[in-house]
Amino acid sequence: ASRPGLGVGLLCFSVRKGSRFADRRVREAFALAIDRARLLDETERPYTALAEQFVPRSVFGHVPPARPWSHDPARGRALLAEAGFPSGLDVTLVTPDTQASLGEKLARLLAEAGIRVRLEAPTWNTFYARWSSGELELFSIAYTCGTGDASDLLESFFRTRGPSAGTLNTGGYSSESFDRLVEAAGRDLDPDSRRKLMGEALALLRDDLPAIPLLSRGYLYAVGDAVSWTPRMDRRVRAQDMNPRDAS
Repeated sequence: ASRPGLGVGLLCFSVRKGSRFADRRVREAFALAIDRARLLDETERPYTALAEQFVPRSVFGHVPPARPWSHDPARGRALLAEAGFPSGLDVTLVTPDTQASLGEKLARLLAEAGIRVRLEAPTWNTFYARWSSGELELFSIAYTCGTGDASDLLESFFRTRGPSAGTLNTGGYSSESFDRLVEAAGRDLDPDSRRKLMGEALALLRDDLPAIPLLSRGYLYAVGDAVSWTPRMDRRVRAQDMNPRDAS
């Protein structure tokens, strides 16, 4: 059994001062290098969707980006040269071992724009410790909006880090305009205006590129023939949702 998920896999950058990825041209070169049509294997296509936005369609607050993601590795090379890397860029991409195959695909695609990738794929516990410490400059991670609301991602992953916000913002992204939109959405009780505010915040992320959305994977389950069960969107597996399958 399968069901579309509430999460999106992201390629994330450290944008702190002194990082090579603090230059937006470098981040855009990555986006231009990724041929999304080649991110998915045929076996994945029934259960995985390309992510055109930072949250999937099933999440409240989703709006399609104003323009599609472009694939132009030649332009990516030109941007790297403008940013001071005429011979391309050597980077280390860190991804959990469960996403190693995605990292390998990214490495092949990024190479076409002169981005030479060294891949590290530690276990989740090791990855989490390094990611949460803020030491990673380039990493891939999946974020799930567990409540089904885009504010989960906007508040914790991209808002400027502080005592009550940006708790998962280890890449150092900070934008006053973005923060104001997210804060306003958090105070607004009207669904239509909340959706508009979060859509504007997502559009800012698309322009600033602190991360690049890649894939939205579905949830997969093995279900015995004797059981009738429909997967929940929040991934909870509850006994009360299961029934004996009619033998007839």
